[in-house]
Amino acid sequence: MRTALIAAIGLAGATHAQAEGSLSAGGSPLAALELAVGTAAAPDGVDVVVALGSTRAPCFVASPETRVTFNGQALQLGSPGGPAKESDISGVKMQLTACSTATFRGVVPAGAAERDVVTVEQGDAKARAEFVGLLTPRTLALKTPATVRPGDTVQLAWQPATDVWSGRREDAYVYLYHASDGLQAEVKFKDLQIDGGNITFKLPTVRPGPVRAEFKGTYLEARSPVPVCDGLKACTASPHTSAGFVEFTAQP
Repeated sequence: MRTALIAAIGLAGATHAQAEGSLSAGGSPLAALELAVGTAAAPDGVDVVVALGSTRAPCFVASPETRVTFNGQALQLGSPGGPAKESDISGVKMQLTACSTATFRGVVPAGAAERDVVTVEQGDAKARAEFVGLLTPRTLALKTPATVRPGDTVQLAWQPATDVWSGRREDAYVYLYHASDGLQAEVKFKDLQIDGGNITFKLPTVRPGPVRAEFKGTYLEARSPVPVCDGLKACTASPHTSAGFVEFTAQP
């Protein structure tokens, strides 16, 4: 789980869920770094990983004195970062990136807050990032009547509605399952309307009876808005986004 979480928050190019940093720190050693936060459910709270680094040399290496906190709780250094090793892809060694990120991790208490705060300190240099609803559980709810027919409009509500969609919308689907017969149909992106927290589609022909709808985006993810990214080049956050199913009844 942790390895997958670290891989999922690897630093990448800018997205519209990313905040460009305020470089008011001037010569700060943190000012050229990107910060990415990922979360995953844990039995005793929320597993948080903060990745810090750059995609180009000179590579950032966290020192033992580097301190990273999440909502005031100190995170433990997992990897100090530095020059990246070659990756082996189907037997071919490739240099995918110049640097590997420093990672800090810890399990924090679950619970929604108006803003979640990450701070970084290294010597006299300080940085701060704030994220909206990062630990808020993602949910999917039905906004239209619970009984529908093929051709009717179905509208789902993604919460929190403040999330920003990042990635390829062409990879978004709604899967429709019948309670006893499994997958009945899939609604592809061209037939979906995604507007903020609203996901709308026309119900295709499915077997009458109880239906479960699941929204999936293979390369599309909900990201927490970043109102503050101070002292860093850029900040992003990828919350745990398993929103579950929505149930309704299909009539002939």
